[in-house]
Amino acid sequence: MRQFHYLKISTVIALALLAVGCAMPQMSITDLEEVSPDHVVYFGRVQLSPRLSKDEVVYKNVINLSDQELHKVLYLKASDAYYDLGGGHAMDFGGSLATNDGEFYFYSWDKESPFIILGVSFITHWSSSNRETMTLRINDGIKAKHSGKSRAVYIGDITFVRDEFFNIKDIKIDQSGYKAAKREFKKRFHQQWKTEKAVLTAAR
Repeated sequence: MRQFHYLKISTVIALALLAVGCAMPQMSITDLEEVSPDHVVYFGRVQLSPRLSKDEVVYKNVINLSDQELHKVLYLKASDAYYDLGGGHAMDFGGSLATNDGEFYFYSWDKESPFIILGVSFITHWSSSNRETMTLRINDGIKAKHSGKSRAVYIGDITFVRDEFFNIKDIKIDQSGYKAAKREFKKRFHQQWKTEKAVLTAAR
């Protein structure tokens, strides 16, 4: 059921993005068989505080085939190199990782490549002819490092504290939920891979 839930979410995002000529973001994996031997799984959560409400996001002529409310979808900006997340980069869904606000994500990533989180984007207005987004940046980025001995690497919870005008008041990073995250990993995939906490540093 959970896999079908994510399949419906990805279908909705794909149809909507294709309608406006956008590349697809990377989706959270649903099966560890999707992960090649030269990749690791980065997992954690990203959230806004306060979270987006329905009246802060406008969707017109977008058909929602899922049971997920579209205003809860966030686009984590991640890259293997640091860059300034502004201008056209903020609109690049091809360089984004789709997740749901406050829910665990699980992304397959080349284990030899840096994993750098630059910020998060979300849609504020979406119609058949127009798309507007808001991007909250992490000024120096967050670079995740791992030992190379684990198949899964825990990032933690990243919370963007904002005001009603989408100005960032604070960015909180918390790795205290590691044990709970490992339990969620096992529950989600019915396997217990060797995991570790990422060592987080500024990307520049």
